[in-house]
Amino acid sequence: MTKESTEKEYGSGYYKCSSCGDKKTVVIEKAEPHTHDYELTDEKAVTCKTEGSKTYTCGICGTSYTETIARLSHTPGDWEVETEATEDEEGLKVQKCTVCGETVNTEVIEKLAHTHNYEVTDQKKATCTEDGYTVYICKKCGDSYTVTAAASGHSYKETSVTTATCETDGKFVYTCDNCGDEYSTAIEKLGHNYVETSRTDATCEKDGSITYTCDHDGCKNSYTETIKATGHTEGKWVETKAADLGVEGEESLCCADCGEVLDTRTTDMLLTDGKDGVYYICTGYENGEPVMEMVIGHFDTEAAELIAEQVNELRSSNGIAELTIVTGDANLQSFANGRALELTYSYTHIRPTESEKVSSTWSIGENIAMMTGSNGFEYTSSFLGSNFYQMWYQSSGHLANMKNTTYKSMAVSVFAEKIGTKHYNYYAVQNFSLTKNYTKYTGDAWD
Repeated sequence: MTKESTEKEYGSGYYKCSSCGDKKTVVIEKAEPHTHDYELTDEKAVTCKTEGSKTYTCGICGTSYTETIARLSHTPGDWEVETEATEDEEGLKVQKCTVCGETVNTEVIEKLAHTHNYEVTDQKKATCTEDGYTVYICKKCGDSYTVTAAASGHSYKETSVTTATCETDGKFVYTCDNCGDEYSTAIEKLGHNYVETSRTDATCEKDGSITYTCDHDGCKNSYTETIKATGHTEGKWVETKAADLGVEGEESLCCADCGEVLDTRTTDMLLTDGKDGVYYICTGYENGEPVMEMVIGHFDTEAAELIAEQVNELRSSNGIAELTIVTGDANLQSFANGRALELTYSYTHIRPTESEKVSSTWSIGENIAMMTGSNGFEYTSSFLGSNFYQMWYQSSGHLANMKNTTYKSMAVSVFAEKIGTKHYNYYAVQNFSLTKNYTKYTGDAWD
């Protein structure tokens, strides 16, 4: 086809031989009449100032037509003041279209009523004693009026004080805040007001004093009164040092007022505390009088008995006659106790008041031994009895005394000497006699 047919015109075309390429032209009949298919192809919006339109075109043949749309009415907005009214001229207010902004309505605003605009043209302030005034005039029309201010009267306030002292008057000064006028009133002098400010109490031996000072500010006047010494007043005897084992105590007589010691006296020492006791040793003589040394401690009779039993067991096991064990207050036991005490002073076989051994002077055999105790620890009787015996048993000389066949009796003494408050040293003695009833010792001396 070379030309397409329409409703008004014929079309044309040709056929072509597929073998030789020869062409044959043909006429194409007019197209059948059609129904228009219009579509909106152009549009102009309508406003309150201009008309609008819509154009429609056939999509088949291109034929078109246009429809006109009438202009819209204005939309009035709020009233707006365009020119303010004054007292001299009218004003104007308008109403505009909210769409296009054109003025659609107008209205005149009436002139304003006159309002006075007063200004101060003359003024006099009121004082404490005279009235004041203020003149006001309208700058537009000249109208005027006057306001009167009544006199305020004085307003006095305290502005200074001269303080009264003990001996001179003072005063208050009052001044008016407004005009400076002033007056004063007197303050009567105070006179001195003495109060006690210091005191030194009288003692038994010294005078005291009381000082009185005026307590008003700035006044330093004072005077002093003397308080006579009171003299001592005897109180009660008071223990100032408690008596202890072997140590005398002390009592003081003090003044009941000042506590000064007026007199002292000693109190008897304790001779025993239920366990330890006070003992004395004669260590020599001065001017014919014995010199005594004090020893504190206790005798351990249980340890002594244990030693005696072991000695007799030793003798019995060796076929030797057992010794008579002297105890209590018998002479030989008293001698052994005395020797145990003497060993605390002089650990030797020679007594403190003699120059030769006991065995030579008194025809008595003797074994001695000593153990130093541990601080805070006390040896038991069984420990002492066993260990003292072993010390003698392991020494040939001491063992010979315990096995001597000529001895008939024996006394054993173990003494624990107290050293300080928590410590003991231990002394043991065996005295052997050739008779069963040794009577040579009579206590303080020997026959």
